[in-house]
Amino acid sequence: MNDVTFKSRLQKLGLLIFLGVIGLSGVFYLAHVSMVAAFCSTDVRQINSPGGIDYVAVRDTICDNFGGSDVVTVSVHTSGADSPIFVYEPSSFSGPIRVKWVGPSTINVGIERVAGIEKQVHDVNGISINYHVGAVGPVIERSR
Repeated sequence: MNDVTFKSRLQKLGLLIFLGVIGLSGVFYLAHVSMVAAFCSTDVRQINSPGGIDYVAVRDTICDNFGGSDVVTVSVHTSGADSPIFVYEPSSFSGPIRVKWVGPSTINVGIERVAGIEKQVHDVNGISINYHVGAVGPVIERSR
């Protein structure tokens, strides 16, 4: 077997392996998307601004830990734009999130405990956001 034939076969094998990996990645991605749709539910709550034009949406996505993890997204909707301002993973001891407009350009967000924070924005489209997060991280139980 000459060098050219060996290189050609090696290139074809490399291409075949690459295409196989890409194909399997696509299959796993589609399976994950369908599992999230099947095993997660979303609840959306809306808090209107004092002027009634802008609002805050609290989107609570709850999964059974098979399709994905629980996540809460707080978004501000102004002038037709949706801007996520606070994304967190709730703790089993979180309690409900408190979101309140305290003026036309100020929002207060409060929660006792979260397992983790993925995003936290303090200003968006001229609206300032004040946070009161009691604790971040899991509750550690100590044995006596």
